Amino acid sequence: MATRDDTLILDRAEGEPARVPAPPGRDASLTIDGQTLAIEPGDTILSVALRHGIEIPTLCHDPRLSPAGACRTCLVDVIGQRRLVPACAHPAQPGAVV
Repeated sequence: MATRDDTLILDRAEGEPARVPAPPGRDASLTIDGQTLAIEPGDTILSVALRHGIEIPTLCHDPRLSPAGACRTCLVDVIGQRRLVPACAHPAQPGAVV
């Protein structure tokens, strides 16, 4: 499974998403509330926001655990997604607008 920007593919052996570097010439950033923010491999929308001082409310998020997205408190609107997505579990994708 590839995303719209082909930066995330499904690793069939593990059944988990595997990171693929952004294509050359594309910036590794996303936009949150009009601010363009740098992202790193493995980042979630929540981790990028927190690193840049943007608060997104959470309830079930614990940085010591894998993201669950169970409480749905951190739902954000990402342009191009059909539904709101949990910021704690949704991968930060280059070019995304939140």
